[in-house]
Amino acid sequence: MTENNPHVSIIIVTYNSAKVIVQCIDSIIKNSGDIKYEILVIDNGSTDDTSQLIDKTYGSKVSLFSGHGNIGFAGGNNLGMSKAKGKHFFLINPDTIMHIHCLQSLVKYANKNPLTGIIAPKLLNTDGSTQHSTFKFPNIAQAFYGFFEKLTHINSTQNGRYSLLDYDKERDVEHILGAAMFVQKSFWEDVGGMDVNYKLYFEETDWCYKAHKNNWTLRYIPSAILTHIGAHSTKASPITNSITYAQSQAKFYKKHYGSFTYILLKAITILGVNYWLMRSSYSLIKGKITFTIYKKLIISYVQIIIA
Repeated sequence: MTENNPHVSIIIVTYNSAKVIVQCIDSIIKNSGDIKYEILVIDNGSTDDTSQLIDKTYGSKVSLFSGHGNIGFAGGNNLGMSKAKGKHFFLINPDTIMHIHCLQSLVKYANKNPLTGIIAPKLLNTDGSTQHSTFKFPNIAQAFYGFFEKLTHINSTQNGRYSLLDYDKERDVEHILGAAMFVQKSFWEDVGGMDVNYKLYFEETDWCYKAHKNNWTLRYIPSAILTHIGAHSTKASPITNSITYAQSQAKFYKKHYGSFTYILLKAITILGVNYWLMRSSYSLIKGKITFTIYKKLIISYVQIIIA
C-alpha cells in the first residue's frame, strides 16, 4: 500500500459497515497488483464498530476520517476527494469486492482517455450475474413505472436500463451507479464535487448530468470487475427511504428539467400515491398488514406527495 504519489485514491464512505468493510479492503490489498494506491475511509457517524474495526485491523494502512457525523453520501465522497493525493479517484461502496486486474484496467483506460470524466466498471451480483450499473437519465416514463411497477420490469430498457447484452461491450453511458465510479481528478477540478443538498439518492445522477453539460464523456468498460452486495445500509428502513427517494427525485427534476416536467412529475406522484393507498387499504382489510403499519404508510404517502 503506497501513500506517496499514488496512482489512485480509493475512497469508501461508510455507515454501519462493519459486516462488509474488511472484505472490501482485503480485496483491494489482494488484487491491486502493481498499482500504487491509498485508501481513504470516510465514516459517516456509524453506531456500530466500523471505525474501531478499521483502525484495529489496518492501522496506518488506511486513512480513516470520522467524528464529523453523517454528512451524507455526497458530503462523504466530497470530503474524501478533497483529502485525496491520487491522479484518479475510485469511489466505491463498502459492500463491494474488487476482482483481480480491476484497478489496472481502470487506470490504463483513464490514462489513455483523459477526457473521459467518470468510468464505470462491471458490477456483479453475489451469484455472479451482471448487475445494472449504468442507466439512462430519469424521465417521466421512469417516474410513472416507479409507482406502477407491474407494468414493466424494474430492469427493463423501458425503465431506463441498458440491455444486459450491452454489459459485454465498452460504451458511452448517461449516468453511473454510485457504488463504483472511477473519477479523473481533472474532472473533479473542473466541475467540482457532488451536490450535498441530496440527502440520499440522485447524488451521482446529478453529478453525471453536470458532467454531460460540461462536455465530459462517461464510459463503461467490462474489463474492470467488482462484486456488489448491495443496499447493506439502506434496506432496513424502506418507508423512510421511499420518502427520501421522492424528495431527491423532485429536487433533481426541479433543478434540471424545468417547471413543466416538474409539474408532470407531481401529477404522476399524486396518481401513484393514490394507487398505493388503495393497495395498502386492501391489504389492511385482508389482514395482510397491521393498522400500525397502515398509519405509517399513510404518513409516508403524504410526505411523498409534498416532497
